[in-house]
Amino acid sequence: MSKKEPVTLETLRNLAEIPGPCITIVLAGGQPNSISIELKDAINEIRELMKERGIVSEPLLERLREVSGDPQRHVGPVAILVAP
Repeated sequence: MSKKEPVTLETLRNLAEIPGPCITIVLAGGQPNSISIELKDAINEIRELMKERGIVSEPLLERLREVSGDPQRHVGPVAILVAP
């Protein structure tokens, strides 16, 4: 799924069948340029949680960075779903 595709019920069903680990991030984006800060904070928190659980995080985090694209271009709420 590309970063420009809308999330469909079929997409969610496909994601639900993936064994994981999966990452879901929802960012409020209430202020100008806040998505960049929120995304950076979310990635750092995910990295720490995965480290605590003994999960290799870099492949998923790299995919998250690819999917999220340039955070500066997002306005308003953003949902990012990443799976292996």
